[in-house]
Amino acid sequence: MKRAKKAQTEQIGILEDKVKPMIKQLQERVQTNYVTIKKQEEAYQDLLHTRKQIHEAMQVKDEILQEQLMRLQKDKTLLEQFKTSLRTKQDMNNPYSFQCQGID
Repeated sequence: MKRAKKAQTEQIGILEDKVKPMIKQLQERVQTNYVTIKKQEEAYQDLLHTRKQIHEAMQVKDEILQEQLMRLQKDKTLLEQFKTSLRTKQDMNNPYSFQCQGID
């Protein structure tokens, strides 16, 4: 019985010696995978942050473009009013303006 127990203990020792490197290798893989996953999570969070910044920048750009468009439309209206006013003044100062109507 002692022999059988001793043989069994030796077999367990041999198996443990074989399994320990495998366990260590698996632990290293788990650690490597954990680090990789953490880095991927950080990269994903950075990507989300960058995406948010781009979206905000595009909104600001759209607002600026809308303001510029409104200014251009206002400038166009003022320019047309000025041209009309200038023609009216020229017509009033030119006694022969009735002869030149329709010619620009």
